[in-house]
Amino acid sequence: MIVQAFGCKFLLPRSWTAELTAPEGYENWVIPHFLSLCRPGMTVVDIGASIGSLTLPAARQVVPGGVVYAIEVSSLNCGLLAQSIVLNNLDNVRLLPLGVSDYLGFARLPRQGVSNNNVIDHEADITRTDLQSHDIVPIMPFDLLHSAIGKVDLLKMDIEGMEYRASMGAITMLRRDRPIVFLEYSPLFQSRWSGVPGVQLLELFRELGYRFEILHRKKDREPIMDGDPVTRIEAAWAEHRDADGGTHLDLCLYPLA
Repeated sequence: MIVQAFGCKFLLPRSWTAELTAPEGYENWVIPHFLSLCRPGMTVVDIGASIGSLTLPAARQVVPGGVVYAIEVSSLNCGLLAQSIVLNNLDNVRLLPLGVSDYLGFARLPRQGVSNNNVIDHEADITRTDLQSHDIVPIMPFDLLHSAIGKVDLLKMDIEGMEYRASMGAITMLRRDRPIVFLEYSPLFQSRWSGVPGVQLLELFRELGYRFEILHRKKDREPIMDGDPVTRIEAAWAEHRDADGGTHLDLCLYPLA
């Protein structure tokens, strides 16, 4: 069915409609801020685009002259997103049906319904993969795409704990382009799917020269202007986990001059 949100039309299964049209707004602590930073002429990269909740409205925000690259590993999600792109008459979205990490190759992806919780398994023994329940998907470092995409102005990563590996595969771009970065932070997910402690992701961006802002769900955004950002983010994540049963924090990272 077709659902309207953020000034766009989304082709969705019925199971997704309630979340996207919730009275309080879908991810209202992230999406309005993200869209406020989209400017005409920008190149935006949406890694883990899912059904396009950021891709579609961002594509409207960056005209004229801007483009959005939507990277999504699930073929089912890609099919719906491709139809939504046509439904909205958007000619500035480039849909890339693949996963990003720190290597060039392939992985397995559990076959499931439409979801924003798709997780690729880097370590799977491909000879033992059940092809009735899994898809084999292409994987590459973002840096291999960089020359074709050009300078990136705004980057979002929502890939269920694979953010560290994806960042390592995009390290040249991060150093050269200095985009604003939105990402989800979960020590549990990073440990499980990137194989590193969560703080290693924060330390990576601190070493790259980024300033951190916590996008709280129930209170104002919190720029971290002084002190140790890693300690503050860890404390905020623990508070969110214990008080709200949450699994992750949303962060916005700004390159320092």
